Amino acid sequence: MYDVPRKGDISLRSNDDFAADGATGSWPHERPEPGDAIRLQKCSPDGKLRLAYPGRILSCTDRQVRVLASWTETGSYRCFSMRKGDPVLEHFFRNHWYNVLTLWDGATAHLRGWYADICRPPCLYRSDQHWILRYEDLTLDLFVDPTLRTELVDEEAFRRHTLPHLSEEEMRGCLDAVCRLTRMAHRGTGPFAQVPNRALARRIRERSDRSRPK
Repeated sequence: MYDVPRKGDISLRSNDDFAADGATGSWPHERPEPGDAIRLQKCSPDGKLRLAYPGRILSCTDRQVRVLASWTETGSYRCFSMRKGDPVLEHFFRNHWYNVLTLWDGATAHLRGWYADICRPPCLYRSDQHWILRYEDLTLDLFVDPTLRTELVDEEAFRRHTLPHLSEEEMRGCLDAVCRLTRMAHRGTGPFAQVPNRALARRIRERSDRSRPK
């Protein structure tokens, strides 16, 4: 189904109820409130910090947290381009092996697409100053363009550098994540829904207006 090698006898078939045999990220009983400050920490598969940046909580349940943040640097990537300050809506899930970034053009508020990281379930906790969400990126990614066409990204890096260090349980979590994300993208459901709610659309437009040259 995908050009990613299997490890052992692991099926690529997706299971809607599967969450890596109950694997979940650490989640507090106290929930962040909309508008709370949060610091997002992206780590390598071995837990080393690679990137940290601020955001604001939009919503939080016992299974999902949504964060509005800004792209940290201007650059062109394999499937898309972004400018520093472009708005990003990030979806994190307590019991799934992925997160999803909804990417917008900060100058026009047009949707650029979605970028999904295959990752271990994240940990959410409170520091003295703000909330922190920390997750370990497992290298394999999926890009979804505005027409809902999907492209698997960084397969070779995943195969060479991440795969040899994963257990069969972790490998199954990664493959299930790719299947689940691809299915939702093709249906335009979940985080890949094309039209955000009105309140969020207004906030994206306001941020875009502020980023335009005077």
